[in-house]
Amino acid sequence: MVIGVAKFAIQYLGKFNSIPIVSWVYPQNKNEGFYDYEQAVKIFQFFDSHIGPYPFA
Repeated sequence: MVIGVAKFAIQYLGKFNSIPIVSWVYPQNKNEGFYDYEQAVKIFQFFDSHIGPYPFA
């Protein structure tokens, strides 16, 4: 469990197997952070097809 108490910039990236993928970064890092996290959906797809299904709902 993680608790973050701060102002965050939030970007909804989409869903992977009905799991929402969202990036939360500090507002001053949103340009870099959002760019880096945009790869998350592709990474989930890669690992799902090459290793196995994501085990968590």
